[in-house]
Amino acid sequence: MPESPWKRAERRISRLLSLPKVTRVGYPGPDLANPFLAVDVKLRTRFPDWIADDVRKVGSYCKDLQLPIIVLVGPSQPDDLVVMTLRNFRQWFTSGAPAPTQEEDNS
Repeated sequence: MPESPWKRAERRISRLLSLPKVTRVGYPGPDLANPFLAVDVKLRTRFPDWIADDVRKVGSYCKDLQLPIIVLVGPSQPDDLVVMTLRNFRQWFTSGAPAPTQEEDNS
């Protein structure tokens, strides 16, 4: 039986972030975890255009050593959200891992 797309996505993110898959049976929890991170991988067929556009746009504004993020603020949300690319996350927060190429990001 072929592996499902969401499972492939979890394995890809696990590999890119060097995080082990969490085995959970019958209880909620993250898909991937280590002492620093708890990651829930969400596969979507596409992102809303405005989010993808804003992430690209803020990246074009950055100077050296600036981390491009967008902050989603909702008036009725209990907390705001920070959005950034996985490539930038890896560059800034994993042990010197080089940013993946577009092909690696999508493999």
